[in-house]
Amino acid sequence: MRRTISILVLSAAALAAFAAPAHAGTAPPDSTAPPESSVPAGTETGPDDTGATAEIAAAEGPAVVVLDESGSELAAISIPSVEPAWAGYGEGAEPESGHEYLRLTVVVESRSPRGLFDVDYNDFILQDADGFVTLAEVVPTAEQDVAEEEPIMEAELANAETVELAVTFEMVSGVAPQAVYYAPSSERLLTVLELG
Repeated sequence: MRRTISILVLSAAALAAFAAPAHAGTAPPDSTAPPESSVPAGTETGPDDTGATAEIAAAEGPAVVVLDESGSELAAISIPSVEPAWAGYGEGAEPESGHEYLRLTVVVESRSPRGLFDVDYNDFILQDADGFVTLAEVVPTAEQDVAEEEPIMEAELANAETVELAVTFEMVSGVAPQAVYYAPSSERLLTVLELG
């Protein structure tokens, strides 16, 4: 009889342990923890919630790795910041009427064991929610304009060297950006960031 009770207790414990992962990490119903926000962490908001670019999730996650034809790593590309409706441009560099700028900070790290990795601002393409694509531009900041400083437009990187590029896209106001691609040639297209 004692052995039967022990087996029943062990069986109940095993069933409880098996069922536990379905609720692992969730708070009990009477928990006093605040509810999770419906807005993703790191979301940037514009001056109002009516525009298509009012909310863009901050760029997060691992860098995108560029490979050569043999599968060896050539570089890593990341976008640590996204600025919708960017207005920090210099005098005379305003976007066309009905358009606005989307500004990205692009960090490129060379992982090429031999030779140099070339990167250029016009290797980057933006696609909007309507499917239209826009090539990157170099738009100096107001500070660079006053100092007559040229923005970094290209770089040749040895292994482990990095460069930070300020990449700007002029897009139709009210149309949300969808994705950013790295396209160093007509034969290569790599998704670097999804914004939609």
